[in-house]
Amino acid sequence: MLDPLNHAFRVSYLILWMVVFARQACLPVPANLFLLTAGALARGGELNMLLVLVIGVWDASPATAGSELGVFYDAIYRRCGLKEAKKAGQDWIEELETMDWPAD
Repeated sequence: MLDPLNHAFRVSYLILWMVVFARQACLPVPANLFLLTAGALARGGELNMLLVLVIGVWDASPATAGSELGVFYDAIYRRCGLKEAKKAGQDWIEELETMDWPAD
């Protein structure tokens, strides 16, 4: 007999990579939920913790900040127009420049 608990949706490396890639492409997917679930599965021994961490670090890469700026700019442009979007984008960049980043 088919046991729905044993045949439930399973998080694999491919699915985790696809979800993170979709978020990097600015699609509204709950990547944090998948990463949290993958971490729990890694703790239980079903996934490799190192691979989950690599995918998580890739998700937090500077490309994400660039895509977040793009989404932010697009939202301001749609609501307030080009002039306000340019000003908001410039303010975002200026704020990033003033942040105290760790030394490499």
